[in-house]
Amino acid sequence: MTDVMRMADIAVLIEAAIAEGGEFVLYPRGTSMRPFLRENETAAVLVAPDSIKKHDTVLYRRENGAYVLHRIVKIKPDGYTMCGDNQYILEHGIQKLQIIAKVSAIIVGDMRDELSGKKYRRYLRRLPLRRLYKRLRACARVIIKGR
Repeated sequence: MTDVMRMADIAVLIEAAIAEGGEFVLYPRGTSMRPFLRENETAAVLVAPDSIKKHDTVLYRRENGAYVLHRIVKIKPDGYTMCGDNQYILEHGIQKLQIIAKVSAIIVGDMRDELSGKKYRRYLRRLPLRRLYKRLRACARVIIKGR
């Protein structure tokens, strides 16, 4: 069974849990949302995506069937623009129907951190600088390899 197939099964469970007004704790894989979410260290608490706004982290399904947990960086009439916190390339045109859930809190060890405190707002303010750093670093690699 592939990862996409397993995640599709999990997505059904997530949708069932949040449809009843509950939440679902997901242990994400990958590095695209570092340092906000770290594989094997951080869990994301998912809830219904009732009120979605800029800077929310959401679980959505791409047209190719892949499930992704990324942050909303722009909201436009034609859809949402997403990007991982550890990335700088934007993904455009994600539709509301593709969004399954949004992250309401994270769990690190035994501590649950709701995404409404000063620490989280401070993190969000630093995100544009992180993306700029990632972009400049990628450009520098191209220049260095080109010589």
